[in-house]
Amino acid sequence: MRFARHCSLLILFLTTCSAADQLQQILAKMEEAAAPFKGLTADMKKLHYTFVIQEEDKQSGTIVVRRPKPKEMQVLMAIKEPEPQQISYVGHTAQQYNPKTNIDSIIDVDKKYGAAVNEYMLLGFGSSPKDLQQVYTIAFGGTETLEGQKATKIELTPRKPDTALHLIKADLWISDQTGIAIQQQLHFAGGDYDLATYSNIRIDPNIPESAVKLNMPENVKREYPLK
Repeated sequence: MRFARHCSLLILFLTTCSAADQLQQILAKMEEAAAPFKGLTADMKKLHYTFVIQEEDKQSGTIVVRRPKPKEMQVLMAIKEPEPQQISYVGHTAQQYNPKTNIDSIIDVDKKYGAAVNEYMLLGFGSSPKDLQQVYTIAFGGTETLEGQKATKIELTPRKPDTALHLIKADLWISDQTGIAIQQQLHFAGGDYDLATYSNIRIDPNIPESAVKLNMPENVKREYPLK
């Protein structure tokens, strides 16, 4: 009995060491990818799950990410299905353009989310693990194959209470080959979550600023929901 118990402890120790080693390996890969990262384009599938009504809202389209400076991110998402729309994030402004209504909704994200904005941005592409570790506790979540790529899952728990009010946990699936996230899942209070999966990722250091701007007609109507 004592021998079996010692064997179980040894297996647990070896498993823990292996998980710690794998976590350090993928964090090193992320750090390697973060330093030269300037931008990418990819196909995207998004799912929002609402726990209260147990409903899934699915969208698909493309995403363009541009990082002109180490801690600055610019994003344009072009949703194609089920209804076309464009969503951009540049500076501290988020915009959503709906071609059907010809309305551009403009939001000062600092005003809505406060300090949590920058912490959310760290969950995007090209973030340094050193920056992540200042805001989140990082744990090893296992390995999987997604979009034909081997990936390591890392689980991030916010360290700060103000972030935790919005975000309970974030899971990132990091490509073992590129060190870039190929899937993200954000878990919110109440059981809701967002899941985004990326494919056909193309790293591009020369994405122009025009590529992250909304494509709208001159007669677009502008609204400011938070004013």
